[in-house]
Amino acid sequence: MIHEFEWNAPGPAEPRFSPGDYTTLSEKNKAPHRVGLQTDNESIDSASIKRRILVVDDEDSIRILLSRFLARAGFEVDSAEDGAVAIERMQESDYDAVVSDLMMPHVDGFSLLAFIEKERPHLLPRTIVLTAYSRLAEERLNPACSLVEKPFDLEKMLAMIRSFFDSQPQG
Repeated sequence: MIHEFEWNAPGPAEPRFSPGDYTTLSEKNKAPHRVGLQTDNESIDSASIKRRILVVDDEDSIRILLSRFLARAGFEVDSAEDGAVAIERMQESDYDAVVSDLMMPHVDGFSLLAFIEKERPHLLPRTIVLTAYSRLAEERLNPACSLVEKPFDLEKMLAMIRSFFDSQPQG
């Protein structure tokens, strides 16, 4: 079932996206902070339920698109507009995977990856770096990370994220 959606997050705070939560235009004041696309008639991949993903991108349209897409796929998604906010979120919560832009203001993707490498090294193999500057990224990135060049294919990215968890028990 397809719904028409409106983004109505308050101020600079980023919403958390979870499967089953959605805001339609007719219900826009009932759930303004939580958005997802799952309906009762659609199935969720059970392997992705409760897996938490942090999406980090300074471009609102990309961050929102990825967050909604991954929420619809059954993941719980938090988002951050730059590396500084992402680091704060990672200090407050645990994540199973990270999808991050590379070039961002304030704290960029390289600095975020340095934090992950030092403080959350188990996440490196489950980190996807999005960039339009793949040559620069290839030279500087930890080889444990996955590099995806912009523009990217959402279905291929989803397959990559699901592959992170194929052989791992959920926890």
